[in-house]
Amino acid sequence: MAQKPLDYNATITDWNLLTDQLVVFRLKQDTPFDGFTPGQYTVLGINYEAGSVSRAYSIGSAPETIAEGLEFYIRRVPEPKGDVALTHLLFNLKAGERLWCAAKPRGHFTIEKAVGAEDPRHKVFIAAGTGLAPFTSMVKSHYLRHGAVDERHIIAHGASYATDLGYREELERIMNSGGRTRYVPTLSRPDASWTGERGRVETHFEGERLAAFERKLGFQPGHLRPENAVVFLCGLQGTIANCLMQLLDRGFVPEDRKIRRALHIPDATHASFFFEQYDSEPIIDLKDEALAESLRARLRAAGVKLEAPEPVA
Repeated sequence: MAQKPLDYNATITDWNLLTDQLVVFRLKQDTPFDGFTPGQYTVLGINYEAGSVSRAYSIGSAPETIAEGLEFYIRRVPEPKGDVALTHLLFNLKAGERLWCAAKPRGHFTIEKAVGAEDPRHKVFIAAGTGLAPFTSMVKSHYLRHGAVDERHIIAHGASYATDLGYREELERIMNSGGRTRYVPTLSRPDASWTGERGRVETHFEGERLAAFERKLGFQPGHLRPENAVVFLCGLQGTIANCLMQLLDRGFVPEDRKIRRALHIPDATHASFFFEQYDSEPIIDLKDEALAESLRARLRAAGVKLEAPEPVA
């Protein structure tokens, strides 16, 4: 159902079309946010003949550059589920045109909310496609505040083609300098010229590939465990589900309450796996008891203590 028309309050100031389906753009609000925390999102909206359409998007820029506007990294939805997709309208715009932006940032997918700004562990950011946006905000914010990248920040970014790797040059420059690797792009459909990692991003967290990923980062195999790292993932259901199931073997515990209840994870057990989902499909089928028990077994094998199930009356 169409929404009421919106009163536009923001102007697109920069429009960088990476491909015909992918854009990085910046907008300036008429009344800027007082600030936001890296990892948060806001809602953008556009009017059309029948009313308006709006949707939430992660902010890709750092709060330190808020005076220059807000940056977004967005893919055009090829087959909208509703009558009108905001991205179909958005991709008709260009620099100088107007749209609507919510008055406040939202969301709790932040380091501060998840584990606290002073948490000393590595932060492994796993991004599928435009799920990179909240992590560019986190990485760039620290870089701008301290003049150096936080070596605890690690990005694994999966895309189909090299042209889909938004922010690649910038992240390679600030995260992979001095012989250090903290940004790892991977392609699922590379051409012959690609010399980097291959495969969907979630496959790098499976068995021996996880050990290879750790060595690439300069760690000993087995280093990425909850005592040394926390995982943040932004993307679609499949990527989240596959990464979660693989990382259960290392003892990573999800924050999601429904999953925790299904897997009998005690409330007192600290979460070490956080995700922001771009679709609404359930991460795992919580009604599949055989699947749930197999996941519980993997957690137990990793040393995570679970609650006894409640007796059936």
